[in-house]
Amino acid sequence: MTGDSPSLFDRCCERCRHTEAEPCDDWLACRTAGPFCHADPKCDEAKAAVARRIAFGPGALVGVGQGDCGRGVGSGEVLKVLTKGLPADSFEVVPTGCLGFCSAEPLVWVARPEKPVALFGEVTPDDAVELAWRLADGVGWPERVLAYLPPALAEDRSFRDNRHLYTVEEVEGGYYPFFLDKQMRLVTAHCGLSRPTDLDDYLMRRGLHPLYVLLRHLTPEEAFAFLEESGLESRVTGEPVAPVVSGPRIPTPAGAGDADRPGGNRPPRRLGRPPRGDCARE
Repeated sequence: MTGDSPSLFDRCCERCRHTEAEPCDDWLACRTAGPFCHADPKCDEAKAAVARRIAFGPGALVGVGQGDCGRGVGSGEVLKVLTKGLPADSFEVVPTGCLGFCSAEPLVWVARPEKPVALFGEVTPDDAVELAWRLADGVGWPERVLAYLPPALAEDRSFRDNRHLYTVEEVEGGYYPFFLDKQMRLVTAHCGLSRPTDLDDYLMRRGLHPLYVLLRHLTPEEAFAFLEESGLESRVTGEPVAPVVSGPRIPTPAGAGDADRPGGNRPPRRLGRPPRGDCARE
């Protein structure tokens, strides 16, 4: 957050009971679904203003992928061109993480109220110049669109699965977004679509909520059981994750015996298949 922009971390008004000295037990839920301690239309509007800023900036929000795959083919320059070329009173240009379609980088998406979120691929700095004036003039660039997100989902942009996408054919003709056709994203559902450094964006996407549930509603035994039953696999070994109650696993130094190994006689970490992610080409 910068300047005088409202934030979910601010007290909504003097009637809010939350303070640093006496924090509210339901602070996290109150920030995103409250206020619970009082009712005030002004407080509701302040929260709605934060949601609008996150979704659409001052009028339209432009995201530019800044993962390694994008930066390696010039997305940094594309970000600079769009930031300089679009009027700041109508557009906000934000860097985002990797969207997962590395071969189409640099990727740029544009979100506007009541319109599909348009995703553009292989945007060069020269393309960015044209895209900037097209957006500023309101004419768009439909022949360069890879995919669309439905307007109804614009405020909670997500690539959780391909059902969240309109195909370009369904909108106005073009290319089918094949890179999402067989994907089901869970942990990475918002990757490339959120603001990585904006805590308000994080809270609006239910960030910190798992920690809130863990601390407020689960015993340690229930938390461990939930983790074991989740089916999560280790990115290192590919085996099901099991909580380590007695301490973290640390690789054994070369030449060390069991007596020197941190954690007692527990076997050292095994290195299995390499990490898998949206950027991996399998």
